[in-house]
Amino acid sequence: MPMHLTSGWRHISQTTPSVDSLMMVLCIVKVRQKRQALSRRFESCGLELHPTKTKVVYCKDSNRKEKEDVTNFTFLGYTFHPRKAKGWKGAEFTSFLPAISQEAQKRIRQEIRKWKLKLHHIGLEEIAKEYNPIIQGWLNYYGKNGRKILRKVLEYINLHLVLWTKGKFKKLKRKKMRAINFLERITSVA
Repeated sequence: MPMHLTSGWRHISQTTPSVDSLMMVLCIVKVRQKRQALSRRFESCGLELHPTKTKVVYCKDSNRKEKEDVTNFTFLGYTFHPRKAKGWKGAEFTSFLPAISQEAQKRIRQEIRKWKLKLHHIGLEEIAKEYNPIIQGWLNYYGKNGRKILRKVLEYINLHLVLWTKGKFKKLKRKKMRAINFLERITSVA
């Protein structure tokens, strides 16, 4: 965030990589004061807060059980909202955690549909060489939080590989389970 926006705001990093800013406030009474102060600060710089994107989000978890209108938000491809979590002793509780957003999942699925997996003359090595770096990037970015939800997107990749296998090998054309077993054998060897 530029220096002129952060003066007087010690808790906001000057190296924030995004123009969007997040502010977590523990006391609901201070929320309105902080929002008004932030609005005045932006106005003094010739900027304004976006009326629909700027909202106060209640970070609901096991300790905060009040009912509020807005309990989630999406930021940089992650949706933050109350999710079930397990403690180190195995006890379940609710925590305010991020996971891949619906929009990001949709974009990834659209990207997978654009891949050349319908071309059956391409070998599995060529597919792996071309798409593994992309998949690894998704895993690195979205895999840190909410792996369970990301797994559903990765299963979509497996589905397309099964379809490729059924088209590539005539013996597997109408045999989905054999195609899945074939891919599992290949990946266990590699």
